[in-house]
Amino acid sequence: MWTTNFDRGGTQAKTLQELFCFFPLVGVLQQEFNISLFTINILLSITAVLGNFLVLVALHKESSLHPPSKLLYRCLATTDLLVGLVAQPLNATYWMSVVQEHWSLCRNAFDAATITSFALCGVSLMTMMAISVDRLLALLLGLRYKQIVTLTRTYIIVATFWIVSSVAGLSHILDYRILICSDFSVGRKRLELNIRRLRQRRRDVKIKASIASLQAKQLAERVKRDNEVREQEFQEEMVQRELEWKLECRKRELDQLRRKREDEMAVISAQSQAEVARLEHEILGQEFNEGKACNDEIFKVSKSSPSLKHYVVPSPKATSEVERKDSPCTEVKPGITKGYVF
Repeated sequence: MWTTNFDRGGTQAKTLQELFCFFPLVGVLQQEFNISLFTINILLSITAVLGNFLVLVALHKESSLHPPSKLLYRCLATTDLLVGLVAQPLNATYWMSVVQEHWSLCRNAFDAATITSFALCGVSLMTMMAISVDRLLALLLGLRYKQIVTLTRTYIIVATFWIVSSVAGLSHILDYRILICSDFSVGRKRLELNIRRLRQRRRDVKIKASIASLQAKQLAERVKRDNEVREQEFQEEMVQRELEWKLECRKRELDQLRRKREDEMAVISAQSQAEVARLEHEILGQEFNEGKACNDEIFKVSKSSPSLKHYVVPSPKATSEVERKDSPCTEVKPGITKGYVF
C-alpha cells in the first residue's frame, strides 16, 4: 500500500508499512506502552480462544436449534476463534517487532495483521447482522420460517460473507496510492458542506423560532380575547343574577307587605266584631233592665189594683222600639198576649 505526501519540495512516496514501521514515527511511543499492548493482545487471544472453543462444543452438543441458526452461531464463534488464534497474535508480533526494532518482521506482521483483522471483523459483523435478520424473520414469518430460511441458503450467505471480507482484506496489499492532498480537498469540501448545513440549520432554526414566536403571539392574543369574552359574559351573568336577586327581594317585600296588610285587616275585623258584640251585649243588657223595671212596675200596680189582669211585660226579643214609645208596658187583648201574663 502506498501513500503520497505533497509539499513545497515535491512529492515523496512511502509505503504504509514504512509509515507504521518507521522509527521516527513509532519511536515516540514508549517501550512500556508497546509491551503493554503486546500483553493485552496475548491475554485477549487466550480468552477468545477458550471462550469460543467452549461455544463451539456447546453448539455441537445442542440439537434443538434450527440448523440455519446453528450454522450462523458456529460461523460467528469460528470467526471470533480465528481472531484469537490469528489476528491478535499477529498484532502482538507487530508490537513486539516494534519494540525489538525488527523492521522487516514489522512490515510482514503489519500486512498479515491488517488482512486478517479486516477479513475476520467483516465476517463477524455481517454474521451478527445475519443472526439479527434471522431472529426477525422467525418472528415475522411464523410457520413459513422453516420453508424460507433453509440450510442451503444459509450456507450460500455465509460463503458470500467470507468471500467479500477476504477480498476487502486482500485489497490492502494492492499497490494503490492514497493522495493526502485529495484527502485534504475532500476534507475541505466536507467541511464546507458541514458549514453550509450548519448555516442552513441556523436559518431554519431562526425561521422556526420566528414562526413559533408568531404562533405564540397569536395564541396569546386568542387567549386574551377569549378571556375578555369570558369576563364580559361573567359580568353580564353577574348583572343578570343581581337583577334577579333584586326582583326576588322586591317580591319578598311585596309578599311581606301583603301579609302585613292582611294581618292588619284581620285585626281590624276582629276588633270590629268584638265592638259589635259588645254593643249588642250592652243593648241586650239595657233591654233586660228596661223589662225588669217594667215588670217591677207591673208588679206594684197589680198589688195596688188587683182588677188588672191583662197587662203583660213585653219580651225584649218580641217587642220593638215602635211598640214601646211611651211606656214599657203594653195592654194586650186576651188570646193574643205576648210576654208574661199576670
